[in-house]
Amino acid sequence: MKTGSEKSRIRSRENGGMDAAYLEAFTDNRHLHFAHGVPPGKPDPFGRLLSQAFPAPADKEAERRLLPVYRLTERIVRVDLASNYVFHPAAPGARNLKAARIISGHGNRLYAYNPLADRLVDVGEAVSPDTGDVLFALLTDDRKLQWYYGEFHRMLSALNAGHVLFNLEFALRHSGREYGFADVHPIIPETLRTDPAVRIRTVIRAGEPHPADRPEPDLLFEGLAPADFLRRSADQRKDGDVFFHRTLGRQPFTRILARTAAAAEAAGIRLYAAVNDVEDTVPGYYRVHRGGLEWTGSFGNGPEDFRLLRDYREHSNFHGFNFWLFMTFDLEEAEEDAEQRFIDMGRLMQFVSVSMAAEGRGLRGLKNYDDAYFRRKTGLPGKMAIGYSGIVFPNRNQAASIRIRHTEKTKGG
Repeated sequence: MKTGSEKSRIRSRENGGMDAAYLEAFTDNRHLHFAHGVPPGKPDPFGRLLSQAFPAPADKEAERRLLPVYRLTERIVRVDLASNYVFHPAAPGARNLKAARIISGHGNRLYAYNPLADRLVDVGEAVSPDTGDVLFALLTDDRKLQWYYGEFHRMLSALNAGHVLFNLEFALRHSGREYGFADVHPIIPETLRTDPAVRIRTVIRAGEPHPADRPEPDLLFEGLAPADFLRRSADQRKDGDVFFHRTLGRQPFTRILARTAAAAEAAGIRLYAAVNDVEDTVPGYYRVHRGGLEWTGSFGNGPEDFRLLRDYREHSNFHGFNFWLFMTFDLEEAEEDAEQRFIDMGRLMQFVSVSMAAEGRGLRGLKNYDDAYFRRKTGLPGKMAIGYSGIVFPNRNQAASIRIRHTEKTKGG
């Protein structure tokens, strides 16, 4: 069985894709083409699935094997009464909408997860025979996301899926399970498989933990612990994001960026950073590669975060940010459907987010940057486009934030 990210992840089922015309509309020109979508309507397919679920408790063996994975992917880990979004799951998403979900298969039963109750829910019988492996299907339900963002939601949904995918892979590695990416499998209930708003992002097959079959080493997961995932934060205060200055050490900054750059280059992604408050690093713009940093331009006079932000300036004050990471890609090399590229960006940004949590930092994923200003400062070629960005800042540990603690172990099996 191939492990980790060695095998290419499956491409999503689409009613249209992220082709050249889509990328032309929703990269530099996305503000010109933005429009709201249509009301999502009811019933919500996942909500319906959970409400009709088998009322008996889940099988204890299924709980042992599945709950540790859900608790690092879908579980609500923080309640923040001062935030724009009260409930914060282990993996972020646009507007914290519960768009990315996991359906799992164990034995001859299918399961989903209720994140507020921290409960595994039996949602029906599997149509395929039991092979002894556990199957995890990562899906996104985009009806609410498209209501807020129209066609732009496709890009955001792929980024969301990437964030959750990183957590899912870590959970399997942490449990010592061999795993591989599989073809679309009938594990997915027909009500979801045939719903036009639901996209199948990937299906993972995982075996039982065995010392000889541990996943191959991957630098993105090396040194991370479950506690880092549970500490991850994006802050998001209602009264604006006023961050104090707390310098980030040079060593964790270069170590994390070197790992990110190596994985990014393998996925056809190039990195840039606006560095503001990092030890022994001159503030300014840099091209980031696995060998280090390459200077591209200086900051202007006054707060650089205001120049980089295109809109929502009245709600955002990032004056004390440590660095702002940008992920770019070559439009000429983009596939007929570039969705996988954006899933990879979300996955890499989640690595940075979790790694920064270990350093007492938060990370906010942003799409409201000023592309033209960034191009002037970095010399980004016209054939390249920004796909995603994340701003890293000191985590304030708000008194209004309540961390959800569980006594159960997060390591399964």
